Amino acid sequence: MGSDTIWDISQPYFMYHKDVFWGSKFDKTSVASYAPSVGYAKEISVEKQKWIANALDNMKAISVRDESSYNLIKPFTKKEIEFTEEEFRRLFKENGAVTFTQADSKKWAKITEKSVPRGALLRKWA
Repeated sequence: MGSDTIWDISQPYFMYHKDVFWGSKFDKTSVASYAPSVGYAKEISVEKQKWIANALDNMKAISVRDESSYNLIKPFTKKEIEFTEEEFRRLFKENGAVTFTQADSKKWAKITEKSVPRGALLRKWA
C-alpha cells in the first residue's frame, strides 16, 4: 500500500476505508507499506491508537515518505520504519535540479542516510 497520502486519519474518507489503507483487511504475510503519508494528521486519538498499532504490527514491512509520517506512527510499532529515497529527492527539487541549503543538508542528512531506493526496498521485502 502506499506512495500517497493514504494514512491521513484526520480525513473521513481514509477512516472509512481504513481496513484497506492500513492493510488489516489482507493477509499480513503480503502487506507492506511503500511511502505512504499521514497528510494533515497531527495526532492519533486514544481510540485509534490500538488499531493503528495492530495494523502496523501485521505488516511485513513499513516505509514512509516523510518525517511527519515517521514521527506520528513510530510510537505504535517496534518495527523498523524505512524512508524512501525517491520521496526525499522530490522534497528538494527545484527547476529540475536537486538543491540543498546547508540547513536542509544538516536536517535531512541523518534521515536520508537510512533511505532506501525503491528497487532495493522491494527486493528486500520479497
